[in-house]
Amino acid sequence: GQYLFFDMRSRFQEGVEFIQTALDSISYQKNKLLWERLKIRQCWLQSRYSTDVLEIGVEAEQCLAIAEQHGSQTEIAFSLLTLGYYYSKVLTDFDVATPYFEASLAKYHQLDEPFFLARNYIRLGYCYGDIEMAKFMQFTEKGLDVALESGNKVLAATALINLGSGHFGMGDYSQVKSMLNQGITMAMEIRDRITLAHGPMLLGLYYLLQGDFNQAYLRASKALAIADEIRFKITMGYAFGVLSAQASLTGDPTLGLELGQRSIATPSNPFGKTIGNWALATAYCGLGKYDVAGKLIRQIIEICLRTVWPGMITWVFPLEALIQAGDGSLGQAVQYLSLGINHPLSPRGWVENWDVLADLRNSLEEALGETVFQEHWEAGKSLDLEETARLLIESAEAS
Repeated sequence: GQYLFFDMRSRFQEGVEFIQTALDSISYQKNKLLWERLKIRQCWLQSRYSTDVLEIGVEAEQCLAIAEQHGSQTEIAFSLLTLGYYYSKVLTDFDVATPYFEASLAKYHQLDEPFFLARNYIRLGYCYGDIEMAKFMQFTEKGLDVALESGNKVLAATALINLGSGHFGMGDYSQVKSMLNQGITMAMEIRDRITLAHGPMLLGLYYLLQGDFNQAYLRASKALAIADEIRFKITMGYAFGVLSAQASLTGDPTLGLELGQRSIATPSNPFGKTIGNWALATAYCGLGKYDVAGKLIRQIIEICLRTVWPGMITWVFPLEALIQAGDGSLGQAVQYLSLGINHPLSPRGWVENWDVLADLRNSLEEALGETVFQEHWEAGKSLDLEETARLLIESAEAS
């Protein structure tokens, strides 16, 4: 249980070093099961922060084999959980990770271990978040229920933050704010530094999309500092993306480009890649480099269509309006701008508070005339979001 001290306090590297001291003092040949118990927990802690992918995976598989040889159900269950975490977080291979979590979940049901049941449910939800939103919600909510029933505030806070992320994809921003605030409040009670980094970072994204650029900067900057301290790279990548978009939307696309490049260079998951690509596309639009922005927008749409995140598809259409206007397709630009502002899933605040888009709207109305502009504006309101997104990809492939 000593590893949990380091795990719950986000002191991962310190925990790895502590366990290594113990490993150095025992004989692998004389006590393989004790070696396995120590090594698999070291692998778990390494997976929480490390990118040394080959070593962790090989050693975790070795531990699973030893646990199976000795018939230790507890160790088999934990080895399966660790391998699932390794594949889902370090390699972001959710298809491979899912069977490991399912097998571990079955073992922990037999062992009646609420802590690890909650952890498995939450990680399974995380895996399905990029494939099937219904299962993401189902597993994450189940993990939240088990965590709350067993008094586990650490995993309950994690589940709440994950649910907040899911509501970004669905465009339900009232739920985003509610879930994130609940998770952050719980994390503050127990001083869970991972959640106190990731939660405020997502809250920064929320404020950014609502058009409160100052709050976005404050939250994301604080989150980045904590994530950097505990070496939690996924949150760092997200935070660079939020700060990139904030810089571009407040008039500094050059800084936005620099931060956006740091975001996409940081290992991440599809959600983080979407944030990074959108931030980078925003910077390129601010710099007038529409060809590059267009390629990034296609990547965002492909991820969002695959993962069924309709809410995040709305983010690209105001940028696409700038691209279309740059190509001389003024009517199309008006329709895309209208879609990006008026769609029910759109967080319109950032659109209405970005001077670049305000100038675009004024110039389009002046160029087309009020009557023609309004016709295109109304047409944009009736566009089907996902079908229009698919057509954008098809037109790019045909050109």
